[in-house]
Amino acid sequence: MNALVETPAILEVPVDDGVIDVTVYGDSADASVTILCLHGWTLDQRSFEFQRHLASPPLSLATFDRRGFGASPLEPNFTREVEDLHYISRALPGNVFVYGVSQGARLALRATALGRVAPAGLILQGGHLDGFTSEEQPAEIIPFDDYRAFLTSGNIDAFRQSWCRHPLVSAGFDGTTNVEPMSYVSHYRGMDLLAPDALPVPMDLREQVGALQIPVMTIVGTLETPSRKAHAAAIEELTGAQRLSVDGGGHLCHLSHPERVNPYLHAWCTEVSARVGDGVE
Repeated sequence: MNALVETPAILEVPVDDGVIDVTVYGDSADASVTILCLHGWTLDQRSFEFQRHLASPPLSLATFDRRGFGASPLEPNFTREVEDLHYISRALPGNVFVYGVSQGARLALRATALGRVAPAGLILQGGHLDGFTSEEQPAEIIPFDDYRAFLTSGNIDAFRQSWCRHPLVSAGFDGTTNVEPMSYVSHYRGMDLLAPDALPVPMDLREQVGALQIPVMTIVGTLETPSRKAHAAAIEELTGAQRLSVDGGGHLCHLSHPERVNPYLHAWCTEVSARVGDGVE
């Protein structure tokens, strides 16, 4: 699992209204497995910097900035992102596994449930199951109106400081590592909060998710919020997903605890890919 010391390749993938630059780590010519990483809200592809070390034969790793995030020039629109994944997944080599974190996990599950992508497997960390609610574990409060007020007034620093104190960001970062969550939020411009119709449209996909016939894995930090744990449990019940529990990790445990997440990612994707190749799945 030693990383290849190479300059990553940039794939220019045409989408309906432009081009998305996808960064591919590893030798794609030798890749039988590609992990396509979808970052969460306020983040960008830099948030997978510790996962790119997974890229060594037979595995490559692909990252990109979603619409409205990071360096993406495209207008934010969650619905259009479902179609983006259709084009991106088809441009990647080998068996493609989609790994989504937070809002990226919601996007991965939605695109798969709607049939716009057909991955060899799904890895879901901290996402929503569209249509699921829990009376016992209601959704955590995210003060979007306060955040919009900060952004509208141009006080993006106040937004970033407030958001980085939220449990969805802060949990699992105990100061023993050099990882600083604020650095991964620093490129967020708030475009999706201020643009009309950019955010996810609610829908109920539980039936479609329950009908999926692909391997699914959930990654759940022990310090994850109760609501997101409930969503992970609902996904597991519908799909038979395996769970990786990350002791001491929070919502962003791939950043805070990559030494726990990465070996499991590597082993699970390569093992599932081998079964797919053998016609077992």
